[in-house]
Amino acid sequence: MSALNMDCEQRGDIDSVFGWIANLCNKETRLWAMLELFERRSHIDSLGLLLWHSFGAVSGLLQEIVTIYPVIYQEIELTGQQSHRICTAIGLIQAMAAHPFIGIQLIRCQFMCYLMPLLKMTSQTRAVEHVRLSVLGVICGLLKSDHPEIVSYFLGTELIPLTLRQLEFLAMSVEISGTI
Repeated sequence: MSALNMDCEQRGDIDSVFGWIANLCNKETRLWAMLELFERRSHIDSLGLLLWHSFGAVSGLLQEIVTIYPVIYQEIELTGQQSHRICTAIGLIQAMAAHPFIGIQLIRCQFMCYLMPLLKMTSQTRAVEHVRLSVLGVICGLLKSDHPEIVSYFLGTELIPLTLRQLEFLAMSVEISGTI
């Protein structure tokens, strides 16, 4: 029980966490499960490890990311609901990226390749800005570990120029709107 380190130490709470993680595999229950886990991520110390080592959890999050690709490539406007859903999935990925061991595993399996198209979006809508900020959060979570393998990965890929471009977009949108 100490591995979960939840505020409430009741067995039902732990069972709920494992149930939500299992529900990431099911398309019908995935959104609800993502929202529940995302809301409680700061209270579950080992959430990144649990997600990484749970059958189908990463696959479910990856499916959420990939479902947004048609919107990106057909240059359809991203809705607020789509943005919220993808940002929730990315937030759970950020929980994995923040863990030193899992962050290295994400780099080794080239997981960032699935997030790169989200950084390439050029629309200036609020929904797209939220997605870009979420992806930048994953990058920051990975780089926080200061692991040489992670730093080397970012220097050797197109992610640094993409990140800088997104920071430029962010700066421009702050100048235009006064705030994000």
